[in-house]
Parts: sequence; structure tokens; C-alpha cells
Amino acid sequence: MDRFMIEIDCWMYDGLEEYLLSLPGILEVSISDSRNFIIDVKYNSNIMKMKVLKLEILFFLGILKLPTIISFHKYPKMKTSRYDMVITDLCCEFCFWGMMEDLLDMDGIEKVTSDFDENNCHKEQIMMKVDYNPKLIKEAELKQLELKFNGQSIKK
Repeated sequence: MDRFMIEIDCWMYDGLEEYLLSLPGILEVSISDSRNFIIDVKYNSNIMKMKVLKLEILFFLGILKLPTIISFHKYPKMKTSRYDMVITDLCCEFCFWGMMEDLLDMDGIEKVTSDFDENNCHKEQIMMKVDYNPKLIKEAELKQLELKFNGQSIKK
């Protein structure tokens, strides 16, 4: 059994839990609607791939083309390392959500949380805690990604 959690800046939709449970390979769904919308799913990755599960959630919510991801956790079975990514050139919340979407789609990035606050997204810096699988992605790649996110040129 695998597990995936995604936190979204979105409103609650009735029927999401039932919809997800109707999909093949979905075993358990937990949804909380506190400050943000947190969806935690246990699933069989031999039947349902995590990327498809993410798309099913975003499709049902009607936000496939609208980045709104605040954090995620893929619950890896292997040991991860931590990289603290500092974002200093954030222009708006959509840029942050786009960064989160990019990180979620990367193999080897297992969990990302941050101190992002959409009410104060223009603060001096945003700290993103990135847990990654060092066998799939190297710290140097994360440093290059951090430069890209901060609008700096990437050295090859």
C-alpha cells in the first residue's frame, strides 16, 4: 500500500472522497478542510500511479490548469535527505504554486513544506523544506533548481 498527501489552496467540493474511492486501486481517503484543503490517500501503486491520482484530484476540483498546491508528501519507503531551498524572488502566489507543481512532478522529490503565506507572499524570502531521495536526485540539481526558481541563470 502506498500513500500520497496533497495540500491545496482550494475550496471543498462535495463528492471528492466518493469519487476517489470509486477509482481502481484507491483504498482509503481522508479529507480535511481546515485552513487549507488536505487530501490524504492510501492506494495500490500497481493499479493507480501517483501522477494519475494527482491528475484525478485536480480534474475533479476543476483546477488542472490552475496551480494551487501548497505542500505534498509522497510517503517514501526509503530514507530521504533534506534540502532547505530559499526563494528570494517570489513575485506572487501563482509563482509559488507553480514551483510546488514542478517539485511534485519530479521523481525523487518526496515531500515539500514551506513557510509560505499567501497573505504575505511578498516577504523577503520563503523557506521550502525539500525531502528528496539522494539515489534519484542530487543536491547539486536542487541547488540549480533553486537558482532557476530565483530567476538566476543556471550554470551547466
